[in-house]
Amino acid sequence: METLVRLRDRERSPITPTTFDKQPRLNTLALTEFTLNFCKLCSKLVTFLEPTPTEVDIKVEIRNAFFGDSARLFLIPYPVSSWAFSTTDDRHYAPESSMTRKLVVPTEQLRTGPANIAYNLLRQIFFWFEAEGEIPYTSGPPNAKYVDEQLIINSRGAS
Repeated sequence: METLVRLRDRERSPITPTTFDKQPRLNTLALTEFTLNFCKLCSKLVTFLEPTPTEVDIKVEIRNAFFGDSARLFLIPYPVSSWAFSTTDDRHYAPESSMTRKLVVPTEQLRTGPANIAYNLLRQIFFWFEAEGEIPYTSGPPNAKYVDEQLIINSRGAS
């Protein structure tokens, strides 16, 4: 099973191509919410696989992270409602034009803990950007971090 998603459609995006192409910043709220929802979807779909696998591969890819000669995709590792996100001072640039990371996840863990799997997938993305601090919209102790859906929901009211 492979799922492809286009995060930016030039024809429908409210961001003008010149704005995004010059300063291609990832929205941490959108990235986190999408990752959580993808893992929740996978946790439901895996119940329909026959025979039931003991493990599932979950893969993330970023392609075409370089735009023209000078612009590179970047991540600011803060909530979008924070001052740090709006100032764009703490940019973490894509080190390469493309990347692929894969998590091998026990099926039962995916079924029962999609928020934990989402955190681990996001962690792979943040590490690639060399943003190894806290990941926004997450909670839990260091050995059991998860994407906190309530933080995502609450952040919408703050916008």
